[in-house]
Parts: sequence; C-alpha cells; structure tokens
Amino acid sequence: MSRLTSRINPHIYRVARAIRGRTQPNAALGSPSPYAQWHGPDAAAARTPILVCTSVADIVLLQGCAPTGAELAIELDSEQTTHPVTHRFPHPDTPLGPRRCFEMTFDRSSAGSATRARLVADGTAGGWVAIPELPKPGAMTGAEHIERCPACTRSDFAAAGRRQHLVMVTCQTCGLMMTNPRPIEDHTLVRYSERYFDEEYLPSQQLTPALTTHIDSILDHVEPVKRPGASLFELGVGGGNLLARAAERGWLVSGTDVNPASIAHGESRGLNVWLENADHADTLQGPYDAVISEMSLEHVRRPEHFCALAAADLAPGGRLVIYTVSAEGESFEQSGMASPLVGPAEHLFLFSAGSLVAMCEAVGLRVDTVWRNHTGDEIGIVASKRRDIANPGVPRR
Repeated sequence: MSRLTSRINPHIYRVARAIRGRTQPNAALGSPSPYAQWHGPDAAAARTPILVCTSVADIVLLQGCAPTGAELAIELDSEQTTHPVTHRFPHPDTPLGPRRCFEMTFDRSSAGSATRARLVADGTAGGWVAIPELPKPGAMTGAEHIERCPACTRSDFAAAGRRQHLVMVTCQTCGLMMTNPRPIEDHTLVRYSERYFDEEYLPSQQLTPALTTHIDSILDHVEPVKRPGASLFELGVGGGNLLARAAERGWLVSGTDVNPASIAHGESRGLNVWLENADHADTLQGPYDAVISEMSLEHVRRPEHFCALAAADLAPGGRLVIYTVSAEGESFEQSGMASPLVGPAEHLFLFSAGSLVAMCEAVGLRVDTVWRNHTGDEIGIVASKRRDIANPGVPRR
C-alpha cells in the first residue's frame, strides 16, 4: 500500500484577518464533526490519545487528539507498517494553545483488507477502532460538477487534494482552485445561520486598530473615484464594518448578504442593506462608483457572474475591488490541503492572480492593480470600467 496522505480538518469559518479554529457540526453534509468530542477543558487537557474513524464516500478520515510533542503514527490491522502523522494543529477551542489535534485521510480502497486502525503515540499503541465499511457510491447527495473553469472557461483540471470529505481541483490554465464536485447550494447555504453569525462570525469582527487599518486600506483603492454623492456597494456585508467606515468617509453605501442575521445587524447600524444571493441576481441595483468584495468571493458559487454584475453596474470610470483568499501563498505552499485556508464546503474557491485577472478582463474591465498580503495568502485586485466602452452587456450564464 502506498504511503497515506496526511491532512488536517479544522472546520474554518469566514474570517477576514485571522486564521482561527472553531469546529462546529457540518450541517451542510449532515454529519457532526468528531472534534465535538474534544470540546471543553477536560478534553483539551487530556493526555490519553483519542482516535475517531469516519468514512464518507470513498474517503476514510482518522482524526485524533494526543499529547503535545508525541510522535504519532497510524497502524492498520492488515499490515505491519505504520504511517506517520505529519500535520498537527491547535485544539479548535484553544487556537493559540498546544498543537494536539491531527487528521489523516486516505482512499478506502487503499486500505486493502484493513478493518481496524489504531494510533501509536511515542511507540505505544492505543486501542483499535473500526474502519467503516465502504458506503455505496454517491454518498454526497446532490453533488454538483463544474465542467469549465469559471475564470478562463477551460476544462483542464488537476486534483489538488481532499478535505472535509470533498475534493478540490486546480485549473491548469489560470490556477484557480475549486471544490469539484461540490455540495448543492441548499447544503452550503445552511452554514450561514443566525447562530453562525452571532457566535462565530461577529466575535471575529471586533474593530481592532489592525482591522480598521485593513478596512481603510481597501477603501483607499476606491478613494480616487469618490466625488460628492459617490455610491459604494459591498458584496457580503457581514458585520457592516466596511460599509460603516465607508459612510464615515463620505460614501453613500449599500450592500447585500445571504444571511438574514447579517442584514438585521446592518439595518440596526443604519446601513442600506438587503437580503440577496448574488449567484442569482440580475443586477446589483446600481450604478455605483465603487463595488467591493472583501473576503466574500471565495464563498460565492459563481464568481464570474458577480464580476459581470459589477461591470454592468459600475458607472464609467468606477472601480471594482476584490480581496480574497489565495492558494498561491505561504500557507498552501507549506501545508497544502492542511492549510487553514482550505475549507472546501465553505471556501469554494481559492483564487490565483491569473484567475482574478481573467474574470475581470472577460467582462471588459481594465485591471489596474494586483497585490498580496505579506504571506501571499490573501490577494487583491483593482479593476476599472473604461469610460470609452459602453455597458459590457449581460452577465455570463
């Protein structure tokens, strides 16, 4: 049997600046996370290795928790060799604490006749756990396949890896990484609930000096097109911090989100926001002098459609600013699918510079600037609507 591939699986949630782990039941896929068994101070302090084995479709996941610093390996009952666990990460409830948690995934077929697995910590083996029987094909109901790259329209995909029971592929032409196949839209939208907004997202949006500086840096990119009465639209308003700051800087602001809790929160702050899914919108209700997507495009199922909507609703000379996650930075380079940026049930796309440029140029926008943060894990692009070209036309379908 070939060496098993190590992965980690902290269930990440949308957060713009910090990478934090907080694992919740995966409602979209209908299966609670094994990490729920480790929540609480007793589990966090446990010195006894814990191993949980689950199987979805043809993927087996061995997830565990063990003392910090222990040398870990997985042993199958069908062979004499063990397979080292290389990726470890902080406990989901103590993201800055010791790196106790781990995950290993492999194809069920590669396990051969194995029916059990156990964790070996510092040479001492724990108890055996059963490997579930191989489910029938099609365990992920309602899977949706992407036939062509949303950015460059090519179909030359290469496998990138597996995580959260899902497969991600990379377009060999423009570098866009995507979940393919992916859960149907009804499954992914379940994630954006009132509980998610109140308990996970909103606490991450406290206005620290660093967050305020970041928001101002995004708004600085559209400052040159601001004029008296200038309008600004945001996709995915979240907690409303960017729109509120833009209003303070003299913009007439508006925006949308798919989460009703986000809209209610924005309205309580006096913002002009409404509930809408950009994947199905025919217009952003412009024209606008600026359109911004800040850490939201990775959640959208049709990013090319949003770029087309932005191009159609920008006033001549207006600017589109996209800031999102990337697979071209240090995190993915060093950790691959173990990167905390990877969450294929939620981050449906990890963007490359080439993919962002392709989507903007395909709808007639002129790319002015592309930049990355200091690690390259986040990428931004500024594109302008030329004054000498008429409306780019209807969005691509």
